[in-house]
Formats: sequence, structure tokens, C-alpha cells
Amino acid sequence: MPGLHWFRTRALFACPALTWISGPSGDAALTRRAGKFSTLSAVVLKWSRARKRYERPGLLVEEPARQRAEQECLADAEVRARRRIRVKFHLPMKDEYSAWIRELIDRELAVSA
Repeated sequence: MPGLHWFRTRALFACPALTWISGPSGDAALTRRAGKFSTLSAVVLKWSRARKRYERPGLLVEEPARQRAEQECLADAEVRARRRIRVKFHLPMKDEYSAWIRELIDRELAVSA
């Protein structure tokens, strides 16, 4: 006989107010916003036999919340893309700058010693 979690799962999937969100991996903005705008939501967990742990393949949220989240994601997609590019190029420069500062400090310490 299936456990209690099986009945709860079936009840949530049978609820017409909830919509399944299973975006591409790494689309955290859509998931986070949909959960924020939805008054009723549920995290879907799936047991992975290979990894021996639960994985989170998606989220159940209300349809209006999903639509609003998608609109907001589309509205600021360009801003988020520019931010990703800026961070991608800024972090290596920051590391190079840190290495340059460390080198100067090591030189000064070597001269003063």
C-alpha cells in the first residue's frame, strides 16, 4: 500500500489551481519569483537512486503567479544578461589585481628585510 506522501502528491497534482514549473537548469529567477507571487506552492522532490538523494525537479505554483514571474523575467532578461557578463569579466580582473597587490607587498617586504 502506498504511503501517505503518495496520497498528498496525488492531491496536489489533482488541484487545478496549481501549475507545474520545470524550467531549464539554472533558471533560479523564474522559480524564485513564481514562488514569491503564488499564495499556494509546493516543492516537488524526486528520489534519485543513482545519487541516493532527493532532487528538486520543479515547483507547483498558481497559474497567475507563473505568468507574472515569466513576464518579469522577460522584462529584465537583458539586465540580468549584462550583469552576468560584467561579473564574468570583472572577477578575473579582480583576481589579477589581487595578485598584483600581493606581488607589490612581497617586494616591499623583501626590500625592507
